[in-house]
Amino acid sequence: VHIPANNVDNFPDAVPVRHKLALYRLKQKLEGAGEVSCEACSEVGAPEAFCTSCAKLLCEHCFQKHQTELEYSEHEVISVREGQDDSKYHDVVKMTRAAASRRHSVAIEFCSEHKEEKLSRYCYNCSAFICSVCASVQHRRHKHDVFKTSSEKCKESLRQQLPNVRLLHKRIAGATQEVQKRRGEVESQEQSLASYIDIEFERISTVLERHKAQLKKRLSQRVADKIEMLSLQQMDLASGEAELQRLEDFTADSLEMTTEKELLVLYKFANERLSEATHRCSYMCAVPMEAANLSIKASSSGTFSDMFRKHVNLYSLDADPSKCTAEGQGLKSAEMLATSQFNLHICDKGNQPCDSVQYVSVTVKSLSNDIRFSADVTDEGTGDYRVSYCPKYRGMHEITVLVNDSHINGSPFSVRVCQNPSRLGKSQTVIDGIKGPRGIALNRQGNLLVSEWNGGRIIELNKLGQKVRSFGEHLSHPAGIVADKVGNVYVTDAAGEQCRITKFDADGHVLKEVGREGTSVGEFKNPRGLALTKQSELFVCDRDNSRIQVFYKNLEFIRCIDLQGGDPNRTQPCKPTDITFDRDGNMYITDTGNNCIHCMTTGGQYLMSFSSDGVEGGKLAGPEGIHYKNGYLYVSDSNSHRISVFRSNGDFVSQFGSLGSGYNELKFPMG
Repeated sequence: VHIPANNVDNFPDAVPVRHKLALYRLKQKLEGAGEVSCEACSEVGAPEAFCTSCAKLLCEHCFQKHQTELEYSEHEVISVREGQDDSKYHDVVKMTRAAASRRHSVAIEFCSEHKEEKLSRYCYNCSAFICSVCASVQHRRHKHDVFKTSSEKCKESLRQQLPNVRLLHKRIAGATQEVQKRRGEVESQEQSLASYIDIEFERISTVLERHKAQLKKRLSQRVADKIEMLSLQQMDLASGEAELQRLEDFTADSLEMTTEKELLVLYKFANERLSEATHRCSYMCAVPMEAANLSIKASSSGTFSDMFRKHVNLYSLDADPSKCTAEGQGLKSAEMLATSQFNLHICDKGNQPCDSVQYVSVTVKSLSNDIRFSADVTDEGTGDYRVSYCPKYRGMHEITVLVNDSHINGSPFSVRVCQNPSRLGKSQTVIDGIKGPRGIALNRQGNLLVSEWNGGRIIELNKLGQKVRSFGEHLSHPAGIVADKVGNVYVTDAAGEQCRITKFDADGHVLKEVGREGTSVGEFKNPRGLALTKQSELFVCDRDNSRIQVFYKNLEFIRCIDLQGGDPNRTQPCKPTDITFDRDGNMYITDTGNNCIHCMTTGGQYLMSFSSDGVEGGKLAGPEGIHYKNGYLYVSDSNSHRISVFRSNGDFVSQFGSLGSGYNELKFPMG
C-alpha cells in the first residue's frame, strides 16, 4: 500500500499515525523499496539516520544536527545501517511507541484552569481529564476517579459489550442468510405459479376468464412488493453487519492500547457508537421479516376448486355482498407492528353460507400517509374466512372488504391503530437550537408550542420541526404552557417577583396577565405546569406554595387546593410541578419534593399516591412533566434522564431513554 507523505500532517499528536508512517518508511528503506526524502528538511535523497523521538528519517545534515545541538541531546537516533538488524528494527518500534506515549502525556499533563495542578482524575459526567482542585470545586457533584481506576472501568465496560456485538454479528449473518433463502423461494415460485395459473384458467375459463389478468397482475405486484421489502431488509442487514464489524475491530484495537489516557480519550466515542449500533441492529433483527409465501400454491392433490378455495380466494359468483358480514377485534382497534384479525362470513341472497366460487379482496389503507397493503385471507370452510393484517403506522386506517368487486355490509371499516407503550422509546425527530425547553403544547393548527426557559419566549414549530414564529419576548422564565380550542395560549412565568400567568391570543398578543410573587390567593412562588379541564377551568401548579390554584379562562380566581395534607406517607413538603387530567376528570400531579404522583379529584379530595424515590423501574427521581393519554400516564423522570409510563391506577408499565445527547437519549427531560 502506498502512503503519501503529505496526507497526515494535520493528525493530532494523540494519534500515532506519523510514527507508524515513519516506521513504514524506515522499513521501506531497509528493504530497498525506493527513494525516500528527509522528513526534517524535505531534502530529496537517501536518509542516513532515524530519530525514534521525532519518528522522522534524517539526512546526513540533520543527523549531525541531532548529535551536536543541545535541543536534541535526549533524542534516540540510530543510523540506517544499524536498522539492518531485525532485532534492532523491533527496538526502534518499541522506542517509537514509547516516544508517542510520552508526547501525548506531556500534551495533557497540566490542568488548563489550574496551571500548577497536574491532571490526575477523569470525570465520567463531562468525559474530561481534571485535576484535584477541579474535582473538589467544579466537579464536586460529578462522578470521577483516578486515571487507573477510570481506565479499568472503561476498559471493563467496553470488554463487556464485545460479546453482545459478536452475538449480534452472528444474528445479522443468520438473518441475512434467511432473507436470501426466502428471496430465492419467492423468485423460484413466480415462474411455476404463472404457468399454473395459465393452465388452470383454460380449464375453467367460463368462470375465471375475467379474473385471469387481474390475478396475474396481483401476483406480479405481490412478488415485486415482497422482493422490494426483502431487498431493503437485506441492504439494512448488510449495512448493520458492516458497521458492527468496524465497531468490533475498533473496540478490540482500543482495548489493546497501552496507555490509560489514550483509552479514556476514545472511551466516550466508542461507547456511544457501540450503544447506537447495538440498538439499531437489535431493532433490525426484531422486525418481522417479509414472509416468503405468496398465498398462491400449485397442488397435485384435490380438485381445482379445492385448491383455489384454499390458496387463491376465488369462489362462486352467486354470493350477495350486501348479505356478507365481518366481525372481530381487528375491525375495532389494532396495534402497530402486531397482527390483528377479524372474521368474514360470505352469504348468498337467501342469507345462507356460500361455499361456491367468488372473488374476495381485503385492502388496508393508512389515512395518515395514504399507504395501502393487502390483508391475508384464509378459508375456514362453509363460507367463513379469517382475515389477518399487520399495520406499520399509527393513526386511523380504512379496511375495504370486496366480494365480487362490491363492498360487503359496513365496508369500508374505520380502525384506529395505536402503539403499545411497552414498545415506545424510538426517537423520530430531533430539534436543536432551543435554549432550555421547559413546557410543550399543541395549538389548534397542530403546531408545537415550546416555552423557552433560558430564551424568555414562546417558539412555534410546524410538524416538520421548522420554526414558524416566536412571541412573548417580554417573559423572563416561561415554564408551563397550554392552548385552548380557540387558539388562546396560557403561560406561567416563574421569575422571582414576576411570578405570573400570561394569556395570549392566537396571534401571540398579550390579552391579560395576573399574579405576582407571594402567598396570597392569586399570588405565586415558582409557578410551573398548568392544564385546562373540560369545564374550561385553568389549574395552575403553585410549586413552592404547595398548592393548586384554579382560575376561569379569563384568569379570574376561583379557589385553592392545598396539597399539604393527603398522602400520609409523605416525608417532604409537596412540590407540585405539573398536572394532567384523565377521562373521568381526576387530576394527576407530579410531586418533585417526594418523587411521586398524587391522584385527586378536581374538588381536592385525595385518592391515592404512587411511586417513590429511586432509579429502579417504577420509581422516580425528580418527576417534572406528566401527560395522560388512552389510559396511560407518561412522566418525565428528570434526574433519571428517561420517560416512565404508568397506568392510571398507578401500575408501572415501562420506561425508555438514558443520559446523553445522541439517538434515543435525554438530558433532564422537563415537559
